[in-house]
Amino acid sequence: MSVWAGDPNFGGSGSSGNTQGGGSRGNCPALAESMQPLTALIPHPKANQSTSGKAIETVSARPTVWVYVPYTAPTAKRVTLILETAEGEEIYRSRLPIPAQPGIVGIALPENQPALEPGKSYQWKYLLSCSSGGDAPEKAIGQIKRIPLAPTLEQQLAQAKTAVDRSRAYVQAGIWYEALTTLGNELKQKPDDPMVKKEWSTLLNYSTVNLGEFALQPLLP
Repeated sequence: MSVWAGDPNFGGSGSSGNTQGGGSRGNCPALAESMQPLTALIPHPKANQSTSGKAIETVSARPTVWVYVPYTAPTAKRVTLILETAEGEEIYRSRLPIPAQPGIVGIALPENQPALEPGKSYQWKYLLSCSSGGDAPEKAIGQIKRIPLAPTLEQQLAQAKTAVDRSRAYVQAGIWYEALTTLGNELKQKPDDPMVKKEWSTLLNYSTVNLGEFALQPLLP
Protein backbone atom coordinates (compact mmCIF):
# COMPACT_ATOMS: atom_id res chain seq x y z
CA MET A 1 0.00 0.00 0.00
CA SER A 2 1.26 3.47 -0.79
CA VAL A 3 1.60 6.28 1.74
CA TRP A 4 -1.81 7.63 2.73
CA ALA A 5 -2.94 10.84 1.06
CA GLY A 6 -1.65 13.78 3.04
CA ASP A 7 0.97 11.78 4.93
CA PRO A 8 4.50 12.55 3.70
CA ASN A 9 7.08 9.91 2.93
CA PHE A 10 9.98 10.43 5.33
CA GLY A 11 11.47 6.98 4.75
CA GLY A 12 12.24 4.53 7.53
CA SER A 13 10.92 1.05 8.19
CA GLY A 14 8.11 -0.19 10.38
CA SER A 15 8.84 -1.68 13.80
CA SER A 16 7.01 -2.39 17.01
CA GLY A 17 7.41 -3.19 20.69
CA ASN A 18 10.66 -2.39 22.43
CA THR A 19 12.51 -1.80 19.16
CA GLN A 20 10.11 1.03 18.36
CA GLY A 21 11.86 3.97 16.80
CA GLY A 22 15.20 2.23 17.07
CA GLY A 23 15.43 1.34 20.76
CA SER A 24 16.79 -1.77 22.51
CA ARG A 25 16.94 -2.91 26.13
CA GLY A 26 20.24 -3.01 28.00
CA ASN A 27 21.26 -3.01 31.66
CA CYS A 28 18.79 -0.43 33.00
CA PRO A 29 15.90 -1.37 35.29
CA ALA A 30 12.45 -1.98 33.90
CA LEU A 31 10.32 1.12 33.42
CA ALA A 32 6.85 1.72 34.74
CA GLU A 33 4.19 0.58 32.27
CA SER A 34 3.15 4.19 31.73
CA MET A 35 6.63 5.16 30.44
CA GLN A 36 7.98 4.79 26.92
CA PRO A 37 11.38 3.13 26.36
CA LEU A 38 14.53 4.87 25.17
CA THR A 39 13.55 5.76 21.61
CA ALA A 40 15.18 7.40 18.60
CA LEU A 41 12.73 9.89 17.09
CA ILE A 42 12.85 8.60 13.55
CA PRO A 43 9.94 7.52 11.35
CA HIS A 44 8.76 3.94 11.63
CA PRO A 45 5.70 3.78 9.38
CA LYS A 46 2.73 1.62 10.25
CA ALA A 47 2.79 -1.90 8.83
CA ASN A 48 0.46 -1.08 5.94
CA GLN A 49 2.61 1.79 4.74
CA SER A 50 5.30 1.62 2.07
CA THR A 51 8.22 4.05 1.82
CA SER A 52 9.73 2.40 -1.28
CA GLY A 53 13.07 2.03 0.47
CA LYS A 54 13.53 5.78 0.97
CA ALA A 55 16.30 6.77 3.38
CA ILE A 56 15.66 9.05 6.37
CA GLU A 57 17.15 12.28 5.07
CA THR A 58 18.84 15.50 6.10
CA VAL A 59 20.08 18.47 4.09
CA SER A 60 22.39 19.58 6.90
CA ALA A 61 26.12 18.95 7.05
CA ARG A 62 25.83 18.53 10.82
CA PRO A 63 22.24 17.68 11.68
CA THR A 64 20.51 17.38 15.02
CA VAL A 65 19.26 13.97 16.15
CA TRP A 66 16.44 13.54 18.66
CA VAL A 67 15.87 10.93 21.35
CA TYR A 68 13.27 10.27 24.03
CA VAL A 69 15.16 9.45 27.23
CA PRO A 70 13.22 7.95 30.17
CA TYR A 71 16.18 7.57 32.56
CA THR A 72 17.82 10.18 34.77
CA ALA A 73 20.57 10.22 37.40
CA PRO A 74 21.34 8.42 39.62
CA THR A 75 19.94 5.48 37.62
CA ALA A 76 21.69 6.55 34.43
CA LYS A 77 25.48 6.59 34.77
CA ARG A 78 26.76 7.33 31.28
CA VAL A 79 25.40 8.64 27.97
CA THR A 80 27.31 8.50 24.67
CA LEU A 81 26.50 9.48 21.09
CA ILE A 82 28.24 7.62 18.27
CA LEU A 83 28.12 8.28 14.52
CA GLU A 84 29.17 5.59 12.07
CA THR A 85 29.41 5.23 8.32
CA ALA A 86 27.13 2.75 6.57
CA GLU A 87 30.09 0.35 6.68
CA GLY A 88 30.31 0.59 10.48
CA GLU A 89 33.37 2.87 10.72
CA GLU A 90 33.09 5.11 13.77
CA ILE A 91 33.65 8.77 12.86
CA TYR A 92 32.35 10.53 15.96
CA ARG A 93 31.94 9.72 19.65
CA SER A 94 31.02 12.05 22.50
CA ARG A 95 29.96 11.77 26.13
CA LEU A 96 26.71 13.62 26.77
CA PRO A 97 25.10 15.04 29.91
CA ILE A 98 22.50 12.88 31.62
CA PRO A 99 19.04 14.49 31.36
CA ALA A 100 17.64 16.00 34.55
CA GLN A 101 14.18 14.58 33.84
CA PRO A 102 12.56 12.18 31.37
CA GLY A 103 11.88 13.84 28.04
CA ILE A 104 13.07 14.52 24.51
CA VAL A 105 16.61 15.73 23.85
CA GLY A 106 18.08 17.09 20.63
CA ILE A 107 21.79 16.59 20.02
CA ALA A 108 23.43 18.69 17.31
CA LEU A 109 26.57 17.32 15.72
CA PRO A 110 29.28 19.88 16.55
CA GLU A 111 30.78 22.31 14.06
CA ASN A 112 34.31 21.05 14.74
CA GLN A 113 33.45 17.60 13.37
CA PRO A 114 33.69 16.64 9.68
CA ALA A 115 30.55 17.32 7.67
CA LEU A 116 28.32 14.48 6.50
CA GLU A 117 29.02 13.82 2.85
CA PRO A 118 26.15 14.36 0.40
CA GLY A 119 24.77 11.11 -0.96
CA LYS A 120 26.18 9.01 1.89
CA SER A 121 24.28 7.12 4.58
CA TYR A 122 25.21 6.97 8.25
CA GLN A 123 24.01 5.40 11.48
CA TRP A 124 23.89 7.13 14.86
CA LYS A 125 23.61 5.49 18.25
CA TYR A 126 22.55 7.00 21.57
CA LEU A 127 23.91 4.71 24.28
CA LEU A 128 22.73 4.98 27.88
CA SER A 129 24.27 2.79 30.56
CA CYS A 130 23.00 2.26 34.09
CA SER A 131 26.25 0.64 35.23
CA SER A 132 29.42 2.50 36.12
CA GLY A 133 31.42 0.36 33.73
CA GLY A 134 29.27 1.37 30.79
CA ASP A 135 28.68 -2.23 29.72
CA ALA A 136 25.50 -3.47 27.98
CA PRO A 137 23.97 -0.03 27.47
CA GLU A 138 20.44 0.69 26.33
CA LYS A 139 20.51 1.81 22.69
CA ALA A 140 18.50 4.15 20.49
CA ILE A 141 19.63 3.79 16.89
CA GLY A 142 18.78 5.91 13.87
CA GLN A 143 19.71 6.11 10.21
CA ILE A 144 20.50 9.27 8.30
CA LYS A 145 21.44 10.21 4.74
CA ARG A 146 22.56 13.64 3.62
CA ILE A 147 21.11 14.86 0.34
CA PRO A 148 21.64 18.14 -1.54
CA LEU A 149 19.23 20.99 -0.88
CA ALA A 150 16.91 21.08 -3.90
CA PRO A 151 16.48 24.53 -5.52
CA THR A 152 12.70 24.35 -5.10
CA LEU A 153 13.00 23.68 -1.38
CA GLU A 154 15.65 26.38 -1.03
CA GLN A 155 13.24 28.88 -2.57
CA GLN A 156 10.40 27.77 -0.29
CA LEU A 157 12.60 28.17 2.78
CA ALA A 158 13.66 31.65 1.68
CA GLN A 159 10.01 32.65 1.38
CA ALA A 160 8.94 31.09 4.70
CA LYS A 161 8.04 33.65 7.34
CA THR A 162 7.88 31.40 10.41
CA ALA A 163 9.43 28.22 11.79
CA VAL A 164 6.13 26.46 11.15
CA ASP A 165 6.31 27.51 7.49
CA ARG A 166 9.89 26.24 7.23
CA SER A 167 8.99 22.94 8.85
CA ARG A 168 6.06 22.49 6.48
CA ALA A 169 8.40 23.02 3.53
CA TYR A 170 10.66 20.25 4.84
CA VAL A 171 7.62 18.03 5.45
CA GLN A 172 6.45 18.51 1.88
CA ALA A 173 9.93 17.56 0.65
CA GLY A 174 10.08 14.51 2.94
CA ILE A 175 13.16 15.77 4.82
CA TRP A 176 12.69 14.31 8.29
CA TYR A 177 15.56 15.68 10.36
CA GLU A 178 15.06 19.34 9.48
CA ALA A 179 11.26 19.09 9.74
CA LEU A 180 11.66 17.75 13.29
CA THR A 181 14.53 20.03 14.31
CA THR A 182 12.89 23.21 13.04
CA LEU A 183 9.75 22.52 15.06
CA GLY A 184 11.58 21.09 18.06
CA ASN A 185 13.80 24.13 18.47
CA GLU A 186 10.81 26.44 18.04
CA LEU A 187 8.80 24.51 20.63
CA LYS A 188 11.65 24.78 23.12
CA GLN A 189 11.59 28.55 22.63
CA LYS A 190 7.78 28.81 22.67
CA PRO A 191 6.47 25.87 24.73
CA ASP A 192 3.00 27.43 25.12
CA ASP A 193 2.48 28.50 21.50
CA PRO A 194 -0.69 26.65 20.38
CA MET A 195 0.22 26.65 16.68
CA VAL A 196 3.68 25.22 17.28
CA LYS A 197 2.31 22.61 19.69
CA LYS A 198 -0.34 21.57 17.17
CA GLU A 199 2.21 21.34 14.35
CA TRP A 200 4.54 19.23 16.53
CA SER A 201 1.71 16.84 17.36
CA THR A 202 0.66 16.63 13.72
CA LEU A 203 4.19 15.77 12.63
CA LEU A 204 4.63 12.98 15.17
CA ASN A 205 1.16 11.57 14.51
CA TYR A 206 1.52 11.05 10.76
CA SER A 207 0.90 7.38 9.95
CA THR A 208 4.26 7.44 8.17
CA VAL A 209 5.98 8.60 11.38
CA ASN A 210 4.00 6.78 14.09
CA LEU A 211 5.48 8.60 17.10
CA GLY A 212 2.30 10.13 18.47
CA GLU A 213 2.86 8.76 21.97
CA PHE A 214 5.75 11.24 22.34
CA ALA A 215 3.83 14.35 21.26
CA LEU A 216 3.22 15.54 24.84
CA GLN A 217 6.65 14.68 26.22
CA PRO A 218 8.69 17.70 27.37
CA LEU A 219 11.55 18.94 25.22
CA LEU A 220 14.60 19.27 27.45
CA PRO A 221 17.30 21.98 27.24
